[in-house]
Amino acid sequence: LSNIYVPNSLLRDLPADPASRDKCVDYCRASPTWPRPDFNQAYRLLCTMQHGKKLSDVCSEVGLGEQDNINVLRLVTFARVYRYLRRLHHYPFWAHHDSTAAREGVSRAAALSKGRELDHKVLSECTGRQCYDAIAIKLSISVDEVAQVCERGPFKDEVSVIARMSLAGSSLENP
Repeated sequence: LSNIYVPNSLLRDLPADPASRDKCVDYCRASPTWPRPDFNQAYRLLCTMQHGKKLSDVCSEVGLGEQDNINVLRLVTFARVYRYLRRLHHYPFWAHHDSTAAREGVSRAAALSKGRELDHKVLSECTGRQCYDAIAIKLSISVDEVAQVCERGPFKDEVSVIARMSLAGSSLENP
């Protein structure tokens, strides 16, 4: 629920297409024994997603409850597959990631972070070529830990974070 999704222009066509609305409601249904979810509630959740809002924040804002019978993860999956949503990825770039500056910067990172080895491991991966997810997987840490180092750590002023949308739709190569 920590991912950020942004609706694209196709989302505005969803309410006008009864077949797609039915597919959406049927796919995101949390429990088959409960009444069908209200399409308007599911659509409102999709429309509330925007840059800077994590999925968990959007769910809190919309106020979904168990009675709404909406499985949010299935709703997002539906919207990604049918290209109504795009995922926002963050690519950190640390100015000292290569050359001698990197070795000095990593040493400085270790010193300033009071021995936090994690900080300089994360910083050394901040080349601008891999997103938070890829760095987290490579270092076996959480995406939140990567974000913490890049956005709130002692070197936050030296790290630029580029936000880039995924291609429309979802696949194994393009999560």
